[in-house]
Amino acid sequence: MHQEELFHLLALQKVDGIGDIVARKLLSIFGSAENVFKAKSSQIKSIDGIGESRIKNLKNRNSFDQAEAELKFIEKNNIKVISYLDACYPQKLKHCVDAPIVIFQRGDIDLNDKRIISIVGTRQVTSYGSIFVNGSFKT
Repeated sequence: MHQEELFHLLALQKVDGIGDIVARKLLSIFGSAENVFKAKSSQIKSIDGIGESRIKNLKNRNSFDQAEAELKFIEKNNIKVISYLDACYPQKLKHCVDAPIVIFQRGDIDLNDKRIISIVGTRQVTSYGSIFVNGSFKT
């Protein structure tokens, strides 16, 4: 995936009100994340399920600042980013309507292996989640 397309995919992910389902819809219509951001408001407004607030959020460039910070984090921490359009995107996720448009991976992992353990979470982990994952949770 080209750096420019990754940047725009990350920015699209950061837009308030644009989840993975809506993002996939926009990507299928406009062909790329960059084209979504270049589209005129009138073009976006014609799409079912896209209202004024989502259009306003798409036109707000704060998501670009967040995407730039995300790219720096990805590069600094040697994280692999896989788009749902990539051939190596996990087959088990492809059929899910709300599967993430990008996933993040560190290490040598075969995401298409028969048996796999995955951890789905957030970058803003709660103290409870941190305790639970680190194994110091006591029942």
